[in-house]
Amino acid sequence: WIWRVTDTPGGSTRHYYMEACPWSCDGSQLLLMSSEWDLREDRLLPADCSTAKRLPGRTGWFAWDRRDPNRLYYCKPVEGGDGKSGAFTLSLETGEETLLKTFSGSAGAWVISQDNKYLLIKEYFPEAPLERRTMVHLLSLDGKEDIVLDPKGQIHQLWFTKLPDHSVEFEYEHGGFKPGEY
Repeated sequence: WIWRVTDTPGGSTRHYYMEACPWSCDGSQLLLMSSEWDLREDRLLPADCSTAKRLPGRTGWFAWDRRDPNRLYYCKPVEGGDGKSGAFTLSLETGEETLLKTFSGSAGAWVISQDNKYLLIKEYFPEAPLERRTMVHLLSLDGKEDIVLDPKGQIHQLWFTKLPDHSVEFEYEHGGFKPGEY
């Protein structure tokens, strides 16, 4: 295996990938994933990359907690869920995985708000008409609050703006809608 560690400064509001930092909040750990679904093996490394520990299961897209360097959030299919997916948190100290919420569509974790309050989730319904293909969730990190937004179309990626009010930006897939039509 060959791994590439990318420097992601997180300074852009334009593109989600700049916010997807592989480093824990204190820089003590690094999580690497392969990009192939069938070959995906998540590897946790200390900052000096001296060892590599395989995580139990695969996390899919993930977000580090902004205050706890031993906590991850991610979405993945729910076992026996008939196509449902769930938002999970994993404690790297205890190895305990906790289901926060189950979704009827295919959910993916994107990023955590700057104040460490919400996990931004995109829920995708591939068989739905274009105007109902995506829902956006701001899920509290304890899973008790779920703010649902309807972008009225299929969106490609999404991110929190730099404003303190948890506002979200996104871009439409397939041309989507024109400005003012959503």
